[in-house]
Amino acid sequence: MSLLRYNPAGALATNLGENSRGVTAEQFDAQIEPLKARRETLLNHSGTGVRSEFNRPEQLLIEYEALREKSELGRVFRVANRLHDHLDAVGVIGDPSALIGPAALMRACCEPYHNELPRAARGSKPRTYFSTSGIDNDAVEGLLRRLNQDNVLSELDTLGPKDRYAVIAVDALNNDPEVSANTAMGLRLFANQLAESLGDQHARWAPKLITPVANDTGPVRKLAEEIGCSEVFPSREMMGGPFGIYSAATLLPAAFLGLDCIQFLLGAAAMNDHFAQSAADENMVMQSVAIQNSLASDGGIRDHMLVHWNPAIAGLGTWHQTWNRNSTGTRTSTELQSGTAWTNNLTCDIAITQLIVETVRTDQIEIENGRPKELSRPDETSCDDAKAERGRKRKKNAAPAIPVIPHRMQAAIENSRESLRQGGYPATELILPSLETHTIGQLLQFWWLSSALAAT
Repeated sequence: MSLLRYNPAGALATNLGENSRGVTAEQFDAQIEPLKARRETLLNHSGTGVRSEFNRPEQLLIEYEALREKSELGRVFRVANRLHDHLDAVGVIGDPSALIGPAALMRACCEPYHNELPRAARGSKPRTYFSTSGIDNDAVEGLLRRLNQDNVLSELDTLGPKDRYAVIAVDALNNDPEVSANTAMGLRLFANQLAESLGDQHARWAPKLITPVANDTGPVRKLAEEIGCSEVFPSREMMGGPFGIYSAATLLPAAFLGLDCIQFLLGAAAMNDHFAQSAADENMVMQSVAIQNSLASDGGIRDHMLVHWNPAIAGLGTWHQTWNRNSTGTRTSTELQSGTAWTNNLTCDIAITQLIVETVRTDQIEIENGRPKELSRPDETSCDDAKAERGRKRKKNAAPAIPVIPHRMQAAIENSRESLRQGGYPATELILPSLETHTIGQLLQFWWLSSALAAT
């Protein structure tokens, strides 16, 4: 798998002109040198890898290889695989910060309208909903009603997969008692409704369909014991990555959706290897921090804007924005763009990063006559498998002779790049070769390491 790429060229003074706030070679070198020493504090004692809290992806993979179903990752797979054929929806409730990651993964990797597709078109993967507020009455009631809408049975009906749903309740990652209490309240509501919908099958199914990610003590753990849940996963913050991104809070919803959790962790591990082993002049994490530090200290530019061009990665931008604010106090805005007009309304005190995905994941739509020649139907495979198949189709039909929609996006990105250069606005780029779990794992780990290095 290819690594993502970091391109700092648009932030360098040599490419922006004399009146810009771009980074000079001397300023860049002055920032890189201290980062070499600061990187050592983030490495383990042997210097061959990152220290323990950052190597959670590797730990999960090693544990899974050794223990299989007894490992945390193995247990995640067991829960998802065991229930795959027995339900049609999953509701994820709890700590709002912990739900940002799995919701972003779903949006980035699944069909844009996954939840609206029929069961067969989803490859029997469940419709998945995230309730990011336990104290918004309308949000809670809406999810309760949505999950239960197919489960009103008559006396002659029998329960089938379309009539069942699962609940994942994520406890407060930082042991916040208020968040824990809200999560327990929500879990009680969903558990009661589920019990009613299951009828006389409640005792058999409820312990399997309710899976908490709970702290060692507290109201969520107590309720899980009362229900008799078959599996209860530990709630972790830093040992599970930022916002529990490498814990069951993220991995379990992803596994239910059929996303490749192994590749997600391998991608994060690949970024760890790059950070630990690459020289400073090739190290993307160090280069990124050096550029941002120079813009702040030499140019007085402390605010950041993450510009993206794909609605599918909006959730990743939200994750980055929230984590940046929590970890470094940096103010980062995220904006979806579709043209170049945004470059005309910028202020001179903001640093820009464009997040670019190089390849599309579906067939390219021809626009010569305003409609596609052929639209592919969703197949009955997992999200990642479907993308892989579409990728093979793209290779067979590379470089179409007539205009396609991706040409419009490429032109908008290139025109924006030129407009930023002419305006003297420092702008870097993060380029993802494709949008899949491996590259998303790289990206999230890149952001985590960058924030840690900046704060060291």
